Amino acid sequence: MHSGKRRRRASGFTLVELLAVIAIIGLLISILVPALSKVREQGKKVSTQNLLGVLGKGCEMFQVDFQRYPRSAGGNPFEASTYPVDLTTWPSIPLSGAQWLILELAGANFLGYVSPGDVRTYDTNGDGQINDADWLKYYDPNAPSQYRRWGPYIPTTGRNLQSPEANAVEANRRADLPQLLDPCQPAAGTSIWNNGKLPMAVDAFRFPVLYYAANDQAKFPFCDDWTATPRKVGRYDQLDNLAFTDSDVPTPEPPTVPSYYNLSGTGKQHPFGKLGWISTSSGTISDPQTFAGRIHDPGVFGSGTTGKVWPRRADSFLLVSPGPDGLYGTEDDITN
Repeated sequence: MHSGKRRRRASGFTLVELLAVIAIIGLLISILVPALSKVREQGKKVSTQNLLGVLGKGCEMFQVDFQRYPRSAGGNPFEASTYPVDLTTWPSIPLSGAQWLILELAGANFLGYVSPGDVRTYDTNGDGQINDADWLKYYDPNAPSQYRRWGPYIPTTGRNLQSPEANAVEANRRADLPQLLDPCQPAAGTSIWNNGKLPMAVDAFRFPVLYYAANDQAKFPFCDDWTATPRKVGRYDQLDNLAFTDSDVPTPEPPTVPSYYNLSGTGKQHPFGKLGWISTSSGTISDPQTFAGRIHDPGVFGSGTTGKVWPRRADSFLLVSPGPDGLYGTEDDITN
């Protein structure tokens, strides 16, 4: 006999059911993770494009005040051996265009730019010239500023402005950024505002935003002869950001400059490190993955692989983020 009570089945999952649930979860993860990664990358691209827009507006406001865009070439003005310098000579301590941009849009200490244009006011030594001693006084961190400040023309809060030294420390902690050289090596110069301490803009991928100012008086599109004396000047100069991109130009012009990014051993090189401009009767760009090949204006270039070569934005400036791959001059670059 039996009691008449129906025997209940034990609650819970069978092993087969549990494995099925695990398989489904794994499948969902395999689908969602790449999608989330793409969404995150797209968000960084949009953020970087917005940053370039902010920098571009800052350049336009600067142009209204000074009738020129921020410069992108020349020696570090805080170093005695490099200032003043013109665009036809190579300074012993060159300052990158990426850093010249922020120096003039925000000032070395983010309190605004001090224009040395008025020699009577800003010649601090009364010696009739503007030199490194004057520049050091403009941005003396231990004394209140007594000079007129322009700007800042861009926001100076947040994580978009960073010195190379700080960027090196951050990158050395992150596996997704190229391994940098010794953080102290890029600090060319001995002043308190040496190359390692002057700020630059960094994109959402934490890479420097390169800046090239056009020389609107130049007749050539790019500099294609580094050994000429004086050096030939083009609308855009590959060397303006040599410290970030390296270069295949011959020595002794320009002298060796330590690179912030050490890509040796990885099999990767910045395409911007190659000029790519070959001077022929028809004007040919040999490789689109070069400095000239990436910044030329295809609307002026003509048909096929020959025709007139002319850079885009030939009368203003170029802003370049390397995009997700961290390489300047590839197809995922983000530019203005």
